[in-house]
Amino acid sequence: MSTAAYADNTRPGLAYSITFGGHGLDSGVATATDTSGNVYIVGNTTSTDFPVKNAFQPRIGGAPLRFSTDGGKTWPAAGLTETVTAVGGSAAAPGVVYAASNSTIYKSADSGKTWKPLNVTASQVSTILADPVNPSTVYAAAGEGF
Repeated sequence: MSTAAYADNTRPGLAYSITFGGHGLDSGVATATDTSGNVYIVGNTTSTDFPVKNAFQPRIGGAPLRFSTDGGKTWPAAGLTETVTAVGGSAAAPGVVYAASNSTIYKSADSGKTWKPLNVTASQVSTILADPVNPSTVYAAAGEGF
């Protein structure tokens, strides 16, 4: 992106950087920071020695889904025992959330407190989108298509 795309002629950049990881395969998928300067990283690792501090998942094994209904103060487990590969919902249906695993798609009607499997077969789902006009219509993108 050129500097002309920014009104004040500045460019986004890193304020700091650090290299870390373990002895396996480590892949960061997304990062975020908060106003206190904490950094949050989500991704995958096969490193048994990957450095973690206050992690939701301090050891290797699956991808547990967490949710918050109090503005991020607490993050209980969603109760799904399978690895979750995608989540989605629609502002037109507050409290309704969809989660994909390696075998099916689940629906929660109570903001993630309880889950019911839908009668669909799904594999390698990477994205779920509930239609913004008709939120009972759900689209799932997988390795083999929609």
